[in-house]
Amino acid sequence: MGLFSYDSLDGEETSYEADLGINSTHHKKKRRRKGLTNFRLKMIAGILAFVGLLGTSVCSMNLPEVATDADFGTLSLIIVCVACLLVSVPLYAWILVEGFRNSQHMWRYFFRLLALAAVCEVPWDLATWQYQRFSTNVYSLVGVLYSGIEPRPWFNLYTQNPIWGLATCELVLCCFAWIRKHQEPTEDEGPKQDVYFTAGTAWFLRLLLLFAAVLWMYLLSVGQLGRMFPIGLMTLVFVLIFYSLRSKENTMMILAAAIGALEALAPAVGVLILHFQNDEEGFAHTWTRWLWYPAAVLGMLVPGLIACQGLL
Repeated sequence: MGLFSYDSLDGEETSYEADLGINSTHHKKKRRRKGLTNFRLKMIAGILAFVGLLGTSVCSMNLPEVATDADFGTLSLIIVCVACLLVSVPLYAWILVEGFRNSQHMWRYFFRLLALAAVCEVPWDLATWQYQRFSTNVYSLVGVLYSGIEPRPWFNLYTQNPIWGLATCELVLCCFAWIRKHQEPTEDEGPKQDVYFTAGTAWFLRLLLLFAAVLWMYLLSVGQLGRMFPIGLMTLVFVLIFYSLRSKENTMMILAAAIGALEALAPAVGVLILHFQNDEEGFAHTWTRWLWYPAAVLGMLVPGLIACQGLL
């Protein structure tokens, strides 16, 4: 799941700044030279996610038919691996928001994520099927519709891969930017063209959009890992925190850590890692950004094929 490339030209106004009415002469926050670059954050997030998928695939294939008969060592190993996956959730949320803020083509970013989510659906099913077979979520929309169909390792509609959640979050941010661009200006903003919404209408549209996103992720079990870990919804919460409180870093990190602590503590560790980021990209070559897309597919596919050998 280490992915996300975006286009940013140094010294040029980003789409995020244009949507907020901030010109390129606006003084940007001084960057910290020491710490973790975006490249290193993606590396850390990718490794953690891969370890997590090893837990849901290769480690879970050793579970007996009755999960309660499993030995303590196997269960402990699976818990540690799943915890690593949860640690990566706020990291990916941060990478997504930073990609959106710096992208010159935010809609292209969305469509790339959408295409990647479609490609990763079967690899995700393979990588999580051994784990999901003990904890099917029958309360979701797909659970109700397909409760009579026996899940297959390569075709499991009870859960959708979390990249659908990332694409949904990107769509929400794109719509937020469009609404902000066309709502009536505030006192701190200059005159705007093509004003369609009052401030009240703009807030109503935002709330409606968030309600639709939450409903989509819940009913379709986007990123749902077992019954306890709704990765899609968790990602949306972190994205909203990082997007809305970016100018208040201390408040943003404290709130994100508090929210992360509510979900098995592991996401709070990811927020702690984010505290050491330095806002630098850190890519030695431009082409290396595109390696994250095939890496996301292979990171799900390889352990999935190992875990499901003989079952396909």
